[in-house]
Amino acid sequence: RPITATILDRPCADAATGMPRPFTVRVEYAGQTLHGCGGETQALLRGEPWVVQEIAGAPLVRGSRVSLAFDDQGRVSGTASCNSFTAPYTLTAEGLTIGAAAVTRKACTPALTKQETAFLAALAAVQRIDVTGDGTLVLHTADGQRITSRRE
Repeated sequence: RPITATILDRPCADAATGMPRPFTVRVEYAGQTLHGCGGETQALLRGEPWVVQEIAGAPLVRGSRVSLAFDDQGRVSGTASCNSFTAPYTLTAEGLTIGAAAVTRKACTPALTKQETAFLAALAAVQRIDVTGDGTLVLHTADGQRITSRRE
């Protein structure tokens, strides 16, 4: 009997863990259709930087920039509002954790300092991720806060 496998380049939430995977997979065999996910979650994170749109439900300060870039050596880096940061990250089958960030110490306006503090606190509390159908990366903290971002 023929087996047909269809792999779509569309994120899929793994039913067992809830973690996103880069591919949606459908397998047809003997009159049955099975649905699942494929690929490594890390492939969704790496690549072009993610530009943050919201931190804990608040839009960014006008004219500011917050970004994230994940590498394949377990480091995330970017701009936290007016300072640069880098931190280790660990991606498991169950979630994402981000370690303590090293941050430059430029003087910032009060609004940027407040935004940067909120971003770094939320980043340190990340426990899981989602990638929505429109390509938005959502980092979730244990207390329900979210950091939403899109590719640059």
